[in-house]
Amino acid sequence: MTTLIDVVYCSNCRQKTTQYNIKWINQDIRCLQLKGKFDCVICPCDGFNYITEIDELKTVLGKIINLLNDEGLLIFDISSKYKLSNILGNNTFAESFEDNAYIWENFYDDTDQICEFEVTTFERDGLGFRRYIEYHRQKAYDASSIEKVLEEIGFEKINITSDYTQDSQMQNNSERLVFTCFKG
Repeated sequence: MTTLIDVVYCSNCRQKTTQYNIKWINQDIRCLQLKGKFDCVICPCDGFNYITEIDELKTVLGKIINLLNDEGLLIFDISSKYKLSNILGNNTFAESFEDNAYIWENFYDDTDQICEFEVTTFERDGLGFRRYIEYHRQKAYDASSIEKVLEEIGFEKINITSDYTQDSQMQNNSERLVFTCFKG
């Protein structure tokens, strides 16, 4: 599902990086079909949390390692299990502004470790408001499960930090885990 935020984010990234040789791809990562090899693949914004089965995640990561040149690099982030289960968990967030509002409801299933989001937005439309609803499902993976899969498919050096800070070691209360994976 592509949202307006995705489109705006990618558009801004493209404008700021025109001097680099970057191939921007917008497709379902589970059906990844590309020709050629790459020095680096980046998947930000919880992309892998949306793959809710570990075997499917292993298949996707296997496709990615095959797209990388020798000594290639994969960088991605996930929302941590702590964030999905405790911060978002079974909580509701809402804000109201003059021309728009949102209600973000979260439902966490501890057995399946799945967080479902229902985000309802309201945007002013003339004298009234137009309502939009988005649904999302994310798997709460623990870092060790993903690290094991990465090792099994052939990544040799795997660094895991938190919250996009180089020195930040992963903690039990880290909200975002950042994986930097080197192909041998």
